Amino acid sequence: MLKLPGWIRDRRAAAADEVTSVAGIPIYGRGSIARRAGPPGTESARFDRGFASIRAVVLHQTAGSTFMSERQALPAIERDQQRRSRHRIDRITAHFVVLQTGSVIYTHDVRYILNDAGGRNGIDIEFCGRFANSRSPSGERLTPEAIRSGRNLLWTLNSNLPALDYVHPHGQIQAPDSEGRHNKLNSCPGPDIWVNVGEWAVRELGLTATVNRGLYRRDWTVTDRQNNPEYDQGV
Repeated sequence: MLKLPGWIRDRRAAAADEVTSVAGIPIYGRGSIARRAGPPGTESARFDRGFASIRAVVLHQTAGSTFMSERQALPAIERDQQRRSRHRIDRITAHFVVLQTGSVIYTHDVRYILNDAGGRNGIDIEFCGRFANSRSPSGERLTPEAIRSGRNLLWTLNSNLPALDYVHPHGQIQAPDSEGRHNKLNSCPGPDIWVNVGEWAVRELGLTATVNRGLYRRDWTVTDRQNNPEYDQGV
């Protein structure tokens, strides 16, 4: 059982109705049973993996809608005849979503494999915003509330998951596109998130950002742009 504190908002049942992401592709991995399983907590719920097989956390930024408030993120409940949730936040391909307000939403059960970088071995966490980096210095800055919540979420996961050893920026383990490009190597999640949350987890929780080639077939290190100490907010 994953013991999450009450300040993490659990929306797994609502998100279980949704199978298409905001990008227009299925949220769950091709081999996932999530599409034919009942919502978490119901008798028909089955899962792709156990807690003991989760080895890594992968950090992302949405680079889209900011979701500065819960009202933006969680509008009034609407459902169509197929019972798919129309909450935009449910359609983000991640297990957890961290808002700039500091709210954390648990959208998709960590025992499901998503169509995201974490894959079979990882948990994906999205921070909502389009954040500043060396190429886009005019972007948003991660709020202190989001920094603290991101750290608390990683502390909670590390305390609950016995095999959790790794934390990565998305760009570090991103698969190349059809032309061999690694478009997010320097930008996702960006230095604000990586330095203030990812590096904190390496330093304080003992997680490592060195890629385990048995989990992810990349041998990248964290780039200087992601690991830019100028973005340390001193929180």
